[in-house]
Amino acid sequence: DPKGNIVKRWVSKAPHIGVVSLKFSLPDLPEIGWWRLQVKVRDQLEEKKFLVTKIYDPLFEVFVELPFYGMSTDEEIVGVLTGSYVTDKPVYGNASLTLSVKQPWTLPDSHYKEVDSLYFEYVDVEEEFHFPMSSLLSAVEQVEGSEVKVDVVFHDVFTSIKAEGSSRYATLNLGQISYLESTCY
Repeated sequence: DPKGNIVKRWVSKAPHIGVVSLKFSLPDLPEIGWWRLQVKVRDQLEEKKFLVTKIYDPLFEVFVELPFYGMSTDEEIVGVLTGSYVTDKPVYGNASLTLSVKQPWTLPDSHYKEVDSLYFEYVDVEEEFHFPMSSLLSAVEQVEGSEVKVDVVFHDVFTSIKAEGSSRYATLNLGQISYLESTCY
């Protein structure tokens, strides 16, 4: 390592057709600096140096905004997709959206059925999306009392980093109570 400590040693490895092939993986938190790899065969000593540096991926979050609740009589599901780095710099890229539904809304999340999807080739800061409410009827008998979820996979075009997020809400009639849940990964 950069401090001169021997991290791994192979003693007396026999070559196969004149070649010895060995592997070494750096630790999860390696010492930063110039590392050395030494090979000694009889009286010959060869050394190769390589630089280990810290690289932090710039993290960003995906926000999927949906209304607090949706009425079963609405014609479409409307939301807004945004992405920003933790420094509040906006993210530019492409996004895949998936609309899922389960009914009744009290079922476990494993009962979601995928019903529709959208793809945006280029998202510039934010993008409004629309899913027709009628697309839910292919998976549930009635829209009222179901829970709708929108999952997003956002790819930053400059860094090729991917982030995911989701949001969901219940479809209601006028007498029901609503809730909202959003998640960023």
